Amino acid sequence: IETPIPCTKEDSGNKTNLVRMSMFIPEKTSTETKIRIIKILKEQFNFSLNQTKEYVDSCIGRYNIFPKVITQKDIDTIIEKLKPYDVAISTVGFY
Repeated sequence: IETPIPCTKEDSGNKTNLVRMSMFIPEKTSTETKIRIIKILKEQFNFSLNQTKEYVDSCIGRYNIFPKVITQKDIDTIIEKLKPYDVAISTVGFY
């Protein structure tokens, strides 16, 4: 039996919470908006263009889990950057 453990990282004595992110992109989203979302995620997380595009495509019309555990600070940044594009983001603090 495995017990969930909080995902935390020690950073110079500060605890940084790591989270899982799920993203939802409405089906009515234009191609231009999808391209902007891809650019934002690619710049933020330094993924390849192909990997980022595949993730964005997998989020069209449904929630899909981001392939990497990230910090809450990164989530806050992404939420702010994607606010104009009607993207929904959900997070879980433990995995």
